[in-house]
Amino acid sequence: MNEIIRMRIMQVLASHRGRENAIPRRELAEKINRRFAMFIDDRKLRAIYSTLPVASCEDGIFIPRTPEELQKYREYLRPHMAPEKVQARITILLTTWPNLAAGPAVQLEMFDGSRAEVRP
Repeated sequence: MNEIIRMRIMQVLASHRGRENAIPRRELAEKINRRFAMFIDDRKLRAIYSTLPVASCEDGIFIPRTPEELQKYREYLRPHMAPEKVQARITILLTTWPNLAAGPAVQLEMFDGSRAEVRP
């Protein structure tokens, strides 16, 4: 059942790309409930979307489009999560959306978010 919910969340979020198009969690849950006749409460929604390649901000949930949005997401998470959990979320995003990486010769450091040159 969770896989179906994951798929439905991503279907709704496909039209919410970029931070400016973030959708509040409550609205996302209502869309899933209404469109797909599935009930999902806030706790379950949070548990599931935390495993998806999506970002969140004060305005809601969205699919990031730029490395800058990814970095802002990292900064948004930092005060609320342990560094390894923040990195796990970032890894999910980068695995799915590799275009969000900072650049071909730049790698985001795991815990401090700074950039380091990658040498061959």
